[in-house]
Amino acid sequence: MRIGNRTKGLLVTLALFGVLGVAMASVALGKAAAPRVAGSDLASVGPVVWDHAGTGRAIPSSETTPVIGTVDPSIKAVGSSAFVMTVSGSSFVTTSTVLWNGGALTTISQTPTVMTVSVPAARVAAYSLVLVRVETGLLVSTGTASFTITQPTIASVAPTSTASGVTLAVTLTGTYLKDGLDAPLVSLRGTGTAAGTTITASGIVATNTTMVGSFNLAAPTVAPPGVYDVVLTYGASGLVVKLAAFTINNPVPTVTAISPTSVYAKSAQPLVLTVNGTGFVPGVTGSAIKIGARLTTNTSFISSTQVAVPLTPADIAAAGSVPITVVNAAPGGGTSNAINLTVASDATAPVTTITGADTAWHNTPVVLTVTATDAQSGVQKTEYDINGATPITLVGSTITVPADGTAEGGNVVNAWSTDWSGNVESPRPSVTVNIDTVKPTASGKDVSGKVNKSISLQYKFTDNVSPKIQAVYIKITKSNGKVVKNATISGNKNLKTWYSYNWKPGATGKYYYYVHGEDLAGNTSTTKAPTITVK
Repeated sequence: MRIGNRTKGLLVTLALFGVLGVAMASVALGKAAAPRVAGSDLASVGPVVWDHAGTGRAIPSSETTPVIGTVDPSIKAVGSSAFVMTVSGSSFVTTSTVLWNGGALTTISQTPTVMTVSVPAARVAAYSLVLVRVETGLLVSTGTASFTITQPTIASVAPTSTASGVTLAVTLTGTYLKDGLDAPLVSLRGTGTAAGTTITASGIVATNTTMVGSFNLAAPTVAPPGVYDVVLTYGASGLVVKLAAFTINNPVPTVTAISPTSVYAKSAQPLVLTVNGTGFVPGVTGSAIKIGARLTTNTSFISSTQVAVPLTPADIAAAGSVPITVVNAAPGGGTSNAINLTVASDATAPVTTITGADTAWHNTPVVLTVTATDAQSGVQKTEYDINGATPITLVGSTITVPADGTAEGGNVVNAWSTDWSGNVESPRPSVTVNIDTVKPTASGKDVSGKVNKSISLQYKFTDNVSPKIQAVYIKITKSNGKVVKNATISGNKNLKTWYSYNWKPGATGKYYYYVHGEDLAGNTSTTKAPTITVK
């Protein structure tokens, strides 16, 4: 077909208008104009399009624009681990690339309709809405798929409060609680007065919208009352989600037993009242024992089932029944049931017994044994004195009467006891202990006589305290010391009385005699050798 010059000019004008039209459209969109394409290349290239980099280029007519349909998964929680995503669509080729907010992902596999790609953890580290496209060469899918990176949230917790000291099942509701993440560590974290206390849940069962677990508020320690945050901690990401929505209250306690169950009125004995039961809590807002009308301020927390407090004389001043309760302070709390402490009357004094005393005389210490009994409130103390001196509180069970010269003669030892109700023993039991540590004094007179004639040897004794001389011995010697006579004289001699012993010498000369005496305590003395002159 022959084309005239006018016709040729029209074709060229239309071709140029097509190129310029694209260029003008590009300028109108704020993009750089595509380069001109030589007339000789018009048969091998397609229209000018814009690639993902914003560059206007002539695209070969052999290339087809990819179409994106869906992505799976299309949602993950922030902080998720790396995962594999499947992209469905059409016109995928070996050069196709999946774009994640404009950034390319690593392809794992590819068919014309399905691509699998690897999404690293860094891509889901922050909450956002992601646009997913497919790029093939210079062509980018005209459509997009949306991918959501979610943030876990806690909407509610049930129940919202409980009493301390129990094991409680708690249910959390929310959104994206588990999607893409391991089940988190669930804990209660105290605030305010409960700060520093963290209780970790056990037995967590989780879905995206619910979590169920149990909190042990009694072990290893009883959870103090106060406000707690419900905290989810996702280990892989370190993400923490919390809701200040939980309150631990003090429970209403229960009393099951007390020890002791009875005491005596006015008892000064140090007594500790132990109360057993349930629901006891520690701390200044914890459990306090109430004795009658007195709320104690020094209750000792032993465990959730036992508390104790010292009894004072005022608590048990009168006989009767005293109600014992346990009070838990707010928040929550309350007063337990009562168990009565029996306060009995004691008007009977103790009985003290002293053993070890006798009527003998002693020149060594004498140890007395003291026993005291009381059938009611018990023996509080035992005291004693010697000869009315200042009373001494007995330590142990013995009293020693000394033999050091300070307790000569008959010593009266008194001992008496006082019970815990203040009853003092009267009259006071007493014994007498005889102590004599001083030797007696022996005296004799010089005498004279004749051979073969009886001579009366004179002697007497004096003693500090002993009333008698229990044994007397006599020895007669020559002037050279040779013994000529030894004799035992019957004892039980009175003091300060002259006695005589008759001796018949067999030869003349000068002799000496020695009278030896022993008092009732065993102390001995000897005369100073009076002389005997025999003619």
